[in-house]
Amino acid sequence: MKIEFHPITIKTIVLISIATLLLRDLPIINNLFQPFRTFDFFLHELSHAIACLATGGTVKWMKLTGGGITDVHGGNEFIVGQAGYIGQAFLGSCLIFFANQKKSSNYILILIGLSIGLVNLFFLKDRGSITWACLTGAALVYAGFKAKEQWAQFIVLILAIQTTLYVFADVELLIEHSLGFVPSIHQSDATHMEQITGVPAYVWSLLWCVIAIIFLSIAFILRRQTINIARK
Repeated sequence: MKIEFHPITIKTIVLISIATLLLRDLPIINNLFQPFRTFDFFLHELSHAIACLATGGTVKWMKLTGGGITDVHGGNEFIVGQAGYIGQAFLGSCLIFFANQKKSSNYILILIGLSIGLVNLFFLKDRGSITWACLTGAALVYAGFKAKEQWAQFIVLILAIQTTLYVFADVELLIEHSLGFVPSIHQSDATHMEQITGVPAYVWSLLWCVIAIIFLSIAFILRRQTINIARK
């Protein structure tokens, strides 16, 4: 049976997002979403690492399991501290845009898979992170080469939606922690920024949320313009 794909509209994205929010906390479903959660950690920690390297620092190692952490030395602490959530939001918004580009979706999957492989080669040390990187990187590269354009487009869309949802979920948790509602978090990017700038952690959390919304808005505007151009 041949499956026909309809154009990925904002309505489609909203419906998948709602379904994800309703289902992902169920015990069995939650386990299925765990690789996407680790992919979210990957983008977050990769953003920290890129910011560190770009500002003259060095990256010792990265860990993607248990919340994600990157051991960085040097670089611009102000830029590196913010790069996690801003980079994560930016990359998620880029995936939202590219999920509408059928011809480029296969290349995007290959690029992501190879990026995971490179990070695994140079920075990952713990068994859990290495296992995830090997399996996920290989699967994405394989999908990029073998999947039909419509399926590749759909996979990129799923990655984009999960990444975007986790950005807002993480920022919401940061805000709750900053206001004292979640005392179990001892250290976060927001509290780190508070330590080096004196600006309250919740302000940084709200700022990153606003930036994420701006990135998403731009992505949707560009999507709409691309669709309109294609129809002419």
